[in-house]
Amino acid sequence: MALYVVMFMTYIMLLRASNVVYVDESGLNRHYCRMYARAKRGFKVHAKRPGKRAKKVNIIGGLLYGESGKKYIAVRNYGHATNSEFF
Repeated sequence: MALYVVMFMTYIMLLRASNVVYVDESGLNRHYCRMYARAKRGFKVHAKRPGKRAKKVNIIGGLLYGESGKKYIAVRNYGHATNSEFF
């Protein structure tokens, strides 16, 4: 196991920085609502609250550092899960 780690770290150190793409994936839930509200003493709060949950939105993007500076590549948003086939 330690030999594989040493081999992998040696390989990573030999890569040029211009050949490395940093990828990040993040998910957002658009169902933001208040569960509680405030009113003056003696008054009730009347407001609608959505009963259905909004769909999750995922965002994925890549960052490439090259000779011309940093460049964003493959920025995309989508509504399904990130699996190996999509990635």
